[in-house]
Amino acid sequence: MSYTIHVEANNPPGKRCTLYIRYAEKIGQHLGTPFSAVFHSPHPVQGRIAPTLLVGGVTLIPANGEVLLPGDVHAALPDAPAELLETLTAIHRVTMTD
Repeated sequence: MSYTIHVEANNPPGKRCTLYIRYAEKIGQHLGTPFSAVFHSPHPVQGRIAPTLLVGGVTLIPANGEVLLPGDVHAALPDAPAELLETLTAIHRVTMTD
């Protein structure tokens, strides 16, 4: 199955934005799918946006209400290999402890 992978992120990106970008990069590498990213400058009144990761045009919603965990992302890719979940878990661990 072919997926479109897209990220909406802040410029400069914070931890969650960086995490979602790294997820998208790795999904693209594993599945042979390019990803796109749009970076937004903080709005003078609204401030920073919440980062968004879209797979196949569908916005992924964090199960915990705060940040996409590796299982959330992997579940959105039903034919993704198990090793992708391991890779996403490593990305999460490294990014969120930087």
